[in-house]
Amino acid sequence: MSDSCLTCYKPKAHLTCGICKSAICKSCTQFIEEDAFSFLSEVPEDLKHQTYCVQCFDQQVKPQMDEYNSDMEQAKQILIFTKKESKITRLMKRLEAPFEVKGCAGEFEATMRLAFKAVKSNFNVLIDFELTHDKVRNGSYQKLIWKGSAIGVSIEPGKLPKERMRS
Repeated sequence: MSDSCLTCYKPKAHLTCGICKSAICKSCTQFIEEDAFSFLSEVPEDLKHQTYCVQCFDQQVKPQMDEYNSDMEQAKQILIFTKKESKITRLMKRLEAPFEVKGCAGEFEATMRLAFKAVKSNFNVLIDFELTHDKVRNGSYQKLIWKGSAIGVSIEPGKLPKERMRS
């Protein structure tokens, strides 16, 4: 392995691309955060690194990052029906096993993780949605750990209940 940067050929490149293992300098490195793909149930090996050369980033990481961000946007648009709204959802078929999440830091994170799982399974509605929390105490410090479950359902946009349609 050479000590010169793969991209700009500067000497003393101290970083390494996570995929091709080439030496790269800091100015040519594409960095991603450690938790950039935290909502994926299983992160592919290529996405577990934090430093990439420009070529590997553009060819392998960027398309997967764009897909992940698109799925996150879809998860924000998913319709949610709680268990208390069973009158609205009583005719919806519950064919799939419920999605479950545990150990979430907040209510929003638990909701988004359930919605993301639904999007990855090609559902557009969550029914029988339920969140609960447990109090965890460490001396005088207390925090809430959230968990939740919901069932994913696919419904055509024209067949959604009128009282829940988005304008």
